[in-house]
Amino acid sequence: MASAGVWLDFDAIRHTVKSNTVDKLKQILTGFNDECGTHMSKTGKKQEVIDRIVGMLDYWRTNNVEDRWVKGRAIIVQVRSTGIYTPSRMAANPVVLPPPVTHNHMPNMLKSAAFAAALPGSSSIARYDPFAPGRKHTGPIASSSAPPKPTGVLFEFDSKTLPSFAPIKLHPPS
Repeated sequence: MASAGVWLDFDAIRHTVKSNTVDKLKQILTGFNDECGTHMSKTGKKQEVIDRIVGMLDYWRTNNVEDRWVKGRAIIVQVRSTGIYTPSRMAANPVVLPPPVTHNHMPNMLKSAAFAAALPGSSSIARYDPFAPGRKHTGPIASSSAPPKPTGVLFEFDSKTLPSFAPIKLHPPS
C-alpha cells in the first residue's frame, strides 16, 4: 500500500500541534483555510484553537484525505520552522485576476500640476495626528464685525461701598 507512507508521521505532527504558540496556531488555521478549503475560525481560547486543528487532522486521517493531509502537514512544518504561514502557489481556490487595463490615450497625469496637488501627502494641510501636541494659533483670530452681545443680567458695583456689601444695581440686558 503506497498511500500508507503518507501517514507515517501523522501522530508525531498531531502531537506537536499543542506546543505551538497562539500566533502560530492562528497561522496554521490561516494556511488550512487558504490551501485546504477549511473555514475554521481563528478566535477563541488556545485549547479551542488546538482542538479545531487536531479535529481537522483527525477528520483527514479518518476519511483518508491524503491531499489535504499533505498540504496541512506542510503548513504545520512551515509554521513551526518559520513562525509564519506563506501561501504556496497551489492554493485550493486560486483567485484569477483580470489583466490590468492600460489606457494609452491618457496623458501622463503625474506631470500635471493639478493632479500632483491632489496626491496624498502633497497638501499643505498636515495630516491629523491624535497623539500630536496641541497647535498654537499664530495668526489673527477671525472675528465678526460687532462685539458679542452679553447675555443674562449685568451687575454694577459701587466701588466705594463694595467692601461693606453695598446694594447692587441690576441692569437688564440691552
